[in-house]
Amino acid sequence: MLASLAIAIAFASPQSSPKVLPVGPLPTAFLAYGFSPNSKRIVYSKLDDAVNFDPKKRNIWIANADGSNARIVTSGVGRPEWTGDGASLIYIKPTATGDDLCRFDIASKTETSLGLNLVVGGGARCSKTNRIVFAARLTNREQQCFTCTLDGQDVRQITFGRGQAFDPVWSPDGTKIAYFRELGDGKDQIWVINPDGSNPLRISDPAKHNYYPEFGPNGSVSYMSHLTKNSQSFLLHNMRGRTLSTFAYRTESIRWSPDGKRAIFAVSDGEKMALYVCNADGSGPKRIGQ
Repeated sequence: MLASLAIAIAFASPQSSPKVLPVGPLPTAFLAYGFSPNSKRIVYSKLDDAVNFDPKKRNIWIANADGSNARIVTSGVGRPEWTGDGASLIYIKPTATGDDLCRFDIASKTETSLGLNLVVGGGARCSKTNRIVFAARLTNREQQCFTCTLDGQDVRQITFGRGQAFDPVWSPDGTKIAYFRELGDGKDQIWVINPDGSNPLRISDPAKHNYYPEFGPNGSVSYMSHLTKNSQSFLLHNMRGRTLSTFAYRTESIRWSPDGKRAIFAVSDGEKMALYVCNADGSGPKRIGQ
């Protein structure tokens, strides 16, 4: 059961203004990032030519959790995510007919297509038991969330209804999935469901635009929320939809380590980006990936 206790880790009070951290100087973009299942390593996708957006310069890096010992493991693909055992990555790879979901074995550097051949939106995530959740659009249908096995089998649709579903994410214990639904009215909402799609629960403010959900420490959920573009901030909520706190730094998106002790996040000035890690209490922000 997900906890609903108020916590204040790496977050300020709900009324606090997020701090601004340095970016640049080069036009680099960080397209995705996250911690390994044991919280000891990170993976991130770095685009060194953010001006021309050349996919050939989009590299996937693996490093220690503090950003040290970084190395490129593959190139030309985006949005890497760890598998449940930490031995492989999954990512989206463009093809001539759309997008392909692939698995990359880190030790052997072997890529395997899952053969789904779907238009995938918002990447894919893998649970600790190696079940994948992803958002995809089927022919002439709205985008919904699906799950499948690590080899692309046993595909199951878990969201239904009006609107597009985006960015599904697993809770660290694999018992919940969060995603956001776009209805076209500018008021996207965060939903939490069971892995089979049952017990849907909306936890976001219906008057605001909410997106990019992530499970935080102690079963909380963080996501971007705003009324206007200039008022956006990352909020930490409990399962009852109560705002607990605001993330201490102004960021594009945030990912928490599975053990709840660290966070990784990107900052941007609209043209350049930088990637940071920090402790769970918000202390020690360290720029990485330079």
